[in-house]
Amino acid sequence: MTAERLCDGALDAEAAAALERLFHMRHFTELTGVNGAGESNSFSVSRAVRHLHDDATSRSKCSIYSTKSGDDFPLLQIEFYAAEQHPNPTSKASNRLVTFPVGVYAATGTNGADLFFGCTTKTGTGATHFIKGEMFSPSSALESYRSARDHMVVLNSVARRIADEAGCSSEANLPRKVPST
Repeated sequence: MTAERLCDGALDAEAAAALERLFHMRHFTELTGVNGAGESNSFSVSRAVRHLHDDATSRSKCSIYSTKSGDDFPLLQIEFYAAEQHPNPTSKASNRLVTFPVGVYAATGTNGADLFFGCTTKTGTGATHFIKGEMFSPSSALESYRSARDHMVVLNSVARRIADEAGCSSEANLPRKVPST
């Protein structure tokens, strides 16, 4: 499938182009089948929001693969979950960490990216005030600022759809275009 159709259609045009640049391909596949709970393994924005407070085995993950046969490991995997707190934003990036002014904390590292944004969600015992988006990308170690930004563009695009579905777009601080650091 094309990049625009991945992750339940959550990649906007800029994110789709970023994904194509990262992996030098135009077509991808996603995880199929069903999980232990009998739900589809294909990513669903609405299911991701419903399972924000559940354990990792119940959460909906967007797992993107190469179309080449024999590639059993995902190019990248994205998931979201409720968070009680977030790291303190740092003012300068290191050689292994690049921060971005997105959400309340956003950074890329050698194996992916993290993005925390404001979003109050209720649990059985109270509420949490943040959602963490986590991207694991073992296939593409971040080699440059450009690839770091491309990872954040992809994660931010999916996070915007999650925030819309969760009804917290106004508090999320997720821009349409990822600014430079």
